[in-house]
Amino acid sequence: MNIGLIDANLLAKINTAFADPKKKNMTSISPNKLPTIMRSLTRASISHITNLICAYEMN
Repeated sequence: MNIGLIDANLLAKINTAFADPKKKNMTSISPNKLPTIMRSLTRASISHITNLICAYEMN
């Protein structure tokens, strides 16, 4: 039966095994690609509501 405390926490310093993540800004769509994306969005086989939501999110 396993009862009581463990002698050591083997994962106590596991963070030293991994590199810190690199911070980067969120990428965005360049303005010159926007007409192409909007044209593709209107031609996509998605519901009208989804199309409107995507267009709204681009504004």
